[in-house]
Amino acid sequence: MKTIKLLALDIDGVLTSGHTTLGARRPEKKRLAFQDLDAISAARRAGLQIALVTGESDGSVDLIAARTGVALIRRGAKDKLAALQSLARELRISTAGICYVGDGDRDAPALALVGLAFAPANATFAARSAAHNVLRKSGGHGAVNEAVRLLLNLREEDKHEKIIRLELRRHFVKHKIALRHLPMAVNLAKELVRVFQTGRKILLCGENAENALNSFFASKSDWPAVALSNDHVVLAKQLRALARPGDLVVLVGTNARTRGLTRELAEAKKRGATTLKIPRGQHGAFWPAAVGVAQEIIRVASAS
Repeated sequence: MKTIKLLALDIDGVLTSGHTTLGARRPEKKRLAFQDLDAISAARRAGLQIALVTGESDGSVDLIAARTGVALIRRGAKDKLAALQSLARELRISTAGICYVGDGDRDAPALALVGLAFAPANATFAARSAAHNVLRKSGGHGAVNEAVRLLLNLREEDKHEKIIRLELRRHFVKHKIALRHLPMAVNLAKELVRVFQTGRKILLCGENAENALNSFFASKSDWPAVALSNDHVVLAKQLRALARPGDLVVLVGTNARTRGLTRELAEAKKRGATTLKIPRGQHGAFWPAAVGVAQEIIRVASAS
């Protein structure tokens, strides 16, 4: 996420609710949320460039640009993908360095191309399917604020990755754990930090789910974790009912009842959840260490 240089925002359906007020004696009216305006300022303070990419070209674009203080604008952009590619050339960055928030079918090709893509809760199916993450908030009601918060949290995770890797490597060497498992442990710890900081939940399944949950209980943090049923049919229903965008679903070991969950995990991933598989026999080797390192990162981040 440290490679993200530009935050590009659609206007209608993202900065606004996508609704408009019309009248014979008054101009078209659109509303902005103050928390979204504050979020744009926070993103700018964090060093991000901001751009507005909209298919509209009327006077409201100028009013919104003035209110947000955004100078980079692509108006009348019916082809959002071409607009983002144009911005990338102007700023001399790659499209992988763009975070884009869009809500419509026209946004889907652009969402599929950029380095990080968010779709508001009110987005179309095509936009939600193309995005990396579907937000909880709708356009005009805090979606931009949520996207900026998630983006900045992800950038913080990148800063912490070296610490996570170093501490877990020390644990692996001390306890003579094969270093080939280190990338999996680092990824787990990073995801635990992300989930905790973004208010998502951790859904545990598999034969070692209860032991994994006990690791959370043993720590001093109030982890948002729950172990799901070990019955295949019940577990499939639980995942369909509980998995939400941004949640972390971890299959901790497998047994005869959970071996066939590939389809359910894929469906959870389609809905925006992150899925991890910890192979059988590897849970005890590094899970408690990953939880401990993640907890320390969260503690330090909260104190700063």
